[in-house]
Amino acid sequence: GGTTANLCEGDVLSLWDMLHGMMLPSGNDAALALAEFFGELILELSLPPITYKDAAYLKLHPIEVFVKEMNRNAKKLKLSQTQYANPHGLRNLANRSCALDISRLAMTAMQEPMFREIVRRKKYSCIAMDMFGNEKPFFWQNTNKLLSKGYNGVKTGITPAAGPCLTTSYQTKEHSFIIVLLCCKTLDLRWSETVKLTEYALNYKKNLNGIS
Repeated sequence: GGTTANLCEGDVLSLWDMLHGMMLPSGNDAALALAEFFGELILELSLPPITYKDAAYLKLHPIEVFVKEMNRNAKKLKLSQTQYANPHGLRNLANRSCALDISRLAMTAMQEPMFREIVRRKKYSCIAMDMFGNEKPFFWQNTNKLLSKGYNGVKTGITPAAGPCLTTSYQTKEHSFIIVLLCCKTLDLRWSETVKLTEYALNYKKNLNGIS
């Protein structure tokens, strides 16, 4: 359900392509495929160390294993109000977070060069293979409309509980901001409200530093 990268069963894509399919068009299908792949890898390589696992853990579906790792890393990052129930964030009563936790997660992710390169892209195309070995082209556009207005990431979102959401990264030579907007009244209002918050933050910094 929800937004998709238009993947089909049997499609073969590189990890680099799949990450774009997840982040740019908010591909829930790509998120599930990546979670299953890495969940299997975690079990195969016994990561984290085997002492973290027990018999019940080893019987979990790879996606469930991946979600456990998501929650383990959330604790590591001290995201105290965050709990994940699935890899894509679609409606689930067990999914929860807050603006502060999301900003901390975005700030951590933006320290990774590969992540920064992906989320700042306005569009991306690639050639994959379908289940019959035929070439299959993909083209994805970033749902973040602020990328052409001085912002360099990171992600849009919408759920029935949280409403239209937007997490953005804004960077100048002097300042770097992560701005999180949750439960906006409309999808389009996310853009103007984020700009207002950015302007507020810039003015606050100027006043703080005594710059008129």
